[in-house]
Amino acid sequence: MVEWKPVPECKTNGEITTYIVEVFNSTGSEVKDANVSGFSTVIEDLEEYTNYTVRVFAWSAAGRESPPSENQSTTTHLPGSYKESNNFVARVNYAALWNGG
Repeated sequence: MVEWKPVPECKTNGEITTYIVEVFNSTGSEVKDANVSGFSTVIEDLEEYTNYTVRVFAWSAAGRESPPSENQSTTTHLPGSYKESNNFVARVNYAALWNGG
């Protein structure tokens, strides 16, 4: 699961309508993306024992994209490990201060 806190209302350029979650492999190629209306999502069907990086953007009703969150990296599990799924597990520090500039 990827989780983040909302952009503070005083830092937005209008109402936030969606968050865009991007997942990259170790070579920097985007492998998954999702448009999310809440503050978490599950990224499914990832390769076993593989490094991934995720970042989150906010999108406002004014059609403006925020700066990205800080990148967060993790490695999926080996087959047969104590965790059955290879879903992405990360908490994103969405520290980008955004004033719609």
